[in-house]
Amino acid sequence: MSQNTIWNEILKKEANGIDDNCDLGEIQKVEADYIVTVKGIINKLKFRIPKHLIAGFDGRTLYFGITKAQAKRDLMDKTSRFSS
Repeated sequence: MSQNTIWNEILKKEANGIDDNCDLGEIQKVEADYIVTVKGIINKLKFRIPKHLIAGFDGRTLYFGITKAQAKRDLMDKTSRFSS
């Protein structure tokens, strides 16, 4: 299996952080060093998360070693708003 195949398998999967309610949305794009996710339907929130923060993958959800506060502060597109 090639490296590209592995990354293609996570497209459209869910992304979560380490907090219980740290929903980072759905994986939309895999870049060289980042995973791009989008959360929401109307008020979309976009996150660019460094690959080195990946903590695991269970076949349905990609987990990142970050909290909701860290995602809001450091990884969210600045034109987005994080809902509480």
